[in-house]
Amino acid sequence: MFPLDTELFNTLHSLTGQSGLLDWLFVLLASWLPWVIGIAAVIVIVRLRPWRHSVWMVLATGLTLILARGIVTPLLHELILRTRPFEALSFTPLIMVAHGNSFPSGHATAFFALAFVLFYENRKRGWWFIGFALVNALARVVVGVHYPSDILAGALVALVSAFAIHALIKNFAPKEVRLVKTGVEGHAKSDAEEPAVPPEPPAVDAVGKI
Repeated sequence: MFPLDTELFNTLHSLTGQSGLLDWLFVLLASWLPWVIGIAAVIVIVRLRPWRHSVWMVLATGLTLILARGIVTPLLHELILRTRPFEALSFTPLIMVAHGNSFPSGHATAFFALAFVLFYENRKRGWWFIGFALVNALARVVVGVHYPSDILAGALVALVSAFAIHALIKNFAPKEVRLVKTGVEGHAKSDAEEPAVPPEPPAVDAVGKI
């Protein structure tokens, strides 16, 4: 698609074939890290409190994945007919994947979408998931199944989709479970957390004291 994109892909893919241990690590990060990310996300979501917060997070995650991975990504696959690098450049990748269009990356879209949903819920925790999603995405470039621009496009689709669903949840979810946290404590911000205003001291009956 772009000369720089292909050049960057060749640079990253050249890391393969240098060491059996490194190749094994790249395969592990490309094929098995997604399972770790998914399981960790499920654990985080089901442990959220109050339980209604967890339910709304499940809804937000599901809607974001449907929009990003189920609607936008297939549409772009049909509009932008780009074959995977191992097909275009005629080599055998380190992992086996289905042949087809690669722009944007479905894996990158899905796991960045999950990471951005968790980022909106809690920024500190979200950064960890964004980092893991990036590692997985770059590993899939290294093993030869995606170009760097496939990853970038997937991340952008995920970001826009997560933002849209986040805005929807903010408008319709009950106040006590809205996904609006920016802190690192892991507790939902709500009107209930506003500091209580101390009651005014009782008025002194000056006449009665005379």
